[in-house]
Amino acid sequence: ADYNCVSEALTAVSVLSAESLFLQPHGEHDKASAAQAHKAFALRDGDLPSMVGLYNSWLKANKDKKWAARNFLSQRSLQHACSVREQLCALVRSHETLHSRLNPDISCAPEREPFLRCLLAGLFLNTARRADTASVANTVSTVTSGSRFSFSKQSSSNSTSSSTSEQLTAPYRTLRGRQMVHIHPSSVLFSTQHRYSYATPTQSTNNSNNSSSGGSSKNSKQRKERLPPLVVFTELLVTSKQYMRTLTVVDESWLQEELTPEQLLLLR
Repeated sequence: ADYNCVSEALTAVSVLSAESLFLQPHGEHDKASAAQAHKAFALRDGDLPSMVGLYNSWLKANKDKKWAARNFLSQRSLQHACSVREQLCALVRSHETLHSRLNPDISCAPEREPFLRCLLAGLFLNTARRADTASVANTVSTVTSGSRFSFSKQSSSNSTSSSTSEQLTAPYRTLRGRQMVHIHPSSVLFSTQHRYSYATPTQSTNNSNNSSSGGSSKNSKQRKERLPPLVVFTELLVTSKQYMRTLTVVDESWLQEELTPEQLLLLR
C-alpha cells in the first residue's frame, strides 16, 4: 500500500502462483514462432514486470483463449492466476475498512518505479549484483558518520576468462551469502540482452566506437554491460550451477532508500 501499487502486487503474487504462462512447443518451427511471440511481452524491467504486463494484455483481450494460443501462452495458467487474484482481491477488500489504502484497484500505472521499489523491499534477501561490477570480497559496510550502510563497489583488478555460457549469463553474486548465481536461460533478461543496454553513458559511447571500428574482441564484455548491475529474484534453481529465476531489475541507490538499517545488516 505504501507504494500505491496494490493492483500490480496482487497480479504479481497471482501469476507466481500459477505454472508457467509461456508454452514451449516441441517442433523447431513452432519453437521459433513461440520465441518471437514471447518477445513481444518482454520488458527491460525483468521477468515479473513482464508477466504482470502479459496478464494485463490477456485481460484486454477479454481472456480470449484463441489470443492466448496465438501467442503461445497457457490459457490454463492465466485462468488460474485470475482465480487466485479474485480471491486475493476479496481478501483485501474485507480489510479495506481497516486500511483505506488497501484497495485492489490502486495502481501506480503508468509509472513503473514504485512497483519495482516494492519488489525490492519484498525480495531484498534475494538481491544479486553482477559479478563484473564488484569484487569477490564485495561487502556491506557501515558509514562511520551515521547509521546507514554503503555497498562497496571495488572493481576486480584481475579478470579471468569465462566460458561462453558464463559470458552470456553474466555471473552474479548474491548480496547475502555471496553465492555465484546465473541468469536462467528462460529469463527475458537472457533472451533480450542484445536489445537493451544497461551500460553507463561512457561505456555506451565506448561500445559504439568499438562497434564502428570492428572491435569484435570486446563482444563478450559488451554483452555483460548490457545486463543490469543489480537484480532481485524469486527463486534459485540448482543444477550444475545456481540459476536465478523470475528476475526484476532494480537500482543500486534504492537499497539505501527502501531498506532499514536492520534489513541491510541481513545482507552483510
